[in-house]
Amino acid sequence: MPLSLPFRAQGAARLRLEDPSGFSLTELLVVIAATATLAILAVPNLASLQISGSTNLAADEITQAMQVARAYAISHDTYTWLGFYEEDATMPSANPAQQGVGRVILSIVASNDGTALYSASSTPPISIPPTSLVQVSPLIRVQNIHLESFSNGTGTGITFDTRPALSSPNAQIGGSAVPNNAYPSFQYPVGQASSAQYVFNQVLQFSPRGETLASGMAGAMTPLIEVGLQPTHGNVLYATSPNLVALQISGISGSIISYRR
Repeated sequence: MPLSLPFRAQGAARLRLEDPSGFSLTELLVVIAATATLAILAVPNLASLQISGSTNLAADEITQAMQVARAYAISHDTYTWLGFYEEDATMPSANPAQQGVGRVILSIVASNDGTALYSASSTPPISIPPTSLVQVSPLIRVQNIHLESFSNGTGTGITFDTRPALSSPNAQIGGSAVPNNAYPSFQYPVGQASSAQYVFNQVLQFSPRGETLASGMAGAMTPLIEVGLQPTHGNVLYATSPNLVALQISGISGSIISYRR
């Protein structure tokens, strides 16, 4: 007599045959379509995150450069200068450099005898004697960022739009136009003015006491100085990007606050 499965075992075997595990073709197509839709919806958010991350990284690098320049001035009892230059991010760095958008070059130099090396003058710009400078650190290249001059905040709060207002538009580092009374300027490499790759006209100066001056202020102390940052993709500005940063440094204490939109 042929062997037969118990009744319950027969039922379980029949159930497995009638309802195999896994997905049907229709179910798989539905899952694939849903996944593709979610991926499409996520692309703008991912792009926004990348832009925001790039802007935040640039802000952090520039903040660190300001801190290094100020700390060097205090610890070495001398004057230091942090220069800003913007060039075309789609082109390799050349000599002489080509101004453009998308790559910010930072250079930190110091007086080799502890003096300011120049006097305020109404005839700009004043070039710091190159043989009296020492290079504090290698050039810093910050990618996918543009130096921009923003409208003043309202001064009523702690957000980007309500940040403290500047006492003068010349107390800014940003924008392609350099104020008429901008000073001082210096070159890179130091000591090679005739063959300089970069000439830095937008400059922050730090004194041995830690005070900070903006090159556009012609030697006048100001409570706040601002460095404006706007993200780019190569040499193209994200004109409508909400990811803007205003770095404000106190002219007296050197404290730095980052206001981000």
